[in-house]
Amino acid sequence: MPAQKYPFQLRLHNQTVAEIEVTDLLYPEHKAFEVVQTLLPKFSYVIIRLSEKASMHRSMEEALDKLSEPQKVFLVTCRDDQMPFKTFAVKRFDDIATALMRTRSEGNIATIVKQVVALPAMRTPAFRLLSMLKDPDIAFSKIEEVLVKEERLADRMLKIANGANFARRTPFENLRGAVQFLGIEGIRQILIEEVFSVLTRVFVNQVDKLTHMRRCSVLAAHIGKLLGAEQRLFWKMRSAGLLHDLGSLALSFHDGQEYSRAMARRKAQNLRVCDAELQVFGITHQEVGEALASEMNIPEYLLPAIGHHHDSAAPEDDLLLLSVMIANGYMNSQIEQVSFTPYEHYLEVFARARAENNAGKPQSTVVTVSDAGDETPSEEGTKPDEVFSSPNINFYLKEELGKIMMCGYRTEDF
Repeated sequence: MPAQKYPFQLRLHNQTVAEIEVTDLLYPEHKAFEVVQTLLPKFSYVIIRLSEKASMHRSMEEALDKLSEPQKVFLVTCRDDQMPFKTFAVKRFDDIATALMRTRSEGNIATIVKQVVALPAMRTPAFRLLSMLKDPDIAFSKIEEVLVKEERLADRMLKIANGANFARRTPFENLRGAVQFLGIEGIRQILIEEVFSVLTRVFVNQVDKLTHMRRCSVLAAHIGKLLGAEQRLFWKMRSAGLLHDLGSLALSFHDGQEYSRAMARRKAQNLRVCDAELQVFGITHQEVGEALASEMNIPEYLLPAIGHHHDSAAPEDDLLLLSVMIANGYMNSQIEQVSFTPYEHYLEVFARARAENNAGKPQSTVVTVSDAGDETPSEEGTKPDEVFSSPNINFYLKEELGKIMMCGYRTEDF
């Protein structure tokens, strides 16, 4: 095609993938973008590739959002500054080889999810109850009907409702009272702990990853305590940390040898974990985890922590996701010493939130939490705006990690 008439190049890959390489500024009225929209119904995937000198106009953000089938469009840019915005409408890759691999691997996500959910262990009452709880109008009597047949799970709910965390003078003697006291959200958090117990049996060979998830759970919850988060947010942070690497478990289960190769490449080349996975599988554990969690009826508010905890940018109002990013980033950088997603710039968000939560309260006490959920005030002499400074938060997380490594992690502690 003459460059002066068509400032782009069109290539076909296996008759199912069209690649359009743009050599100048791409904007909605550009001929190349017009061709993209024309090709979308005819090809399985359309790749927009920006050459070294090309870039995207800011107006492309809205144009990409309005595409009829954005899941079929991939972007390839070799530099971040080629796009003046972040887009979640289409997937982005650093090179054409990885994008092409992804077109061949896209179906693997559905395959892996189907493989995991088909396991007999994944059809326990906890999963059935999570599905029931998606109904906002579900009656407690329906939940009780399931629980009375599951003695172990029912006993666990009674134990938690009567536990020290709630400090009730009169303990519950029957399941109905405990269920109503815990409420839908409390029951849901117990079920997530039960789901994790199932995962420890299904993925019994992945000890290191399960340990990492447990530790991130406790650290994310500890961040919530330092923040002064209300009980429900604290519970959710704990659950988000516990399930954030669900996709890693599934990818390794699907092909342990290839996953080991991806992790070896990550360490040898100091790659981000998602980049190493893309190079080997063409997909990432974030994508697999989010799809699997959705299929397992995991609450929607946990999906961002499962599917986006390695993203380069996250919404600052999602404290649940950010707590996991900090806990996971701390574990990766300070303990496991592998490549990690930068997290320190989110500490300011928590510093502001903590200051708001502590407005008008005495400021000389820093509250920590043990792995059993017990608050232990300690006089640190730390100002509220300094708790979430980089050196201090690392100190508090290291201190908490030391506690759980000495005492162990117990899923029965709510």
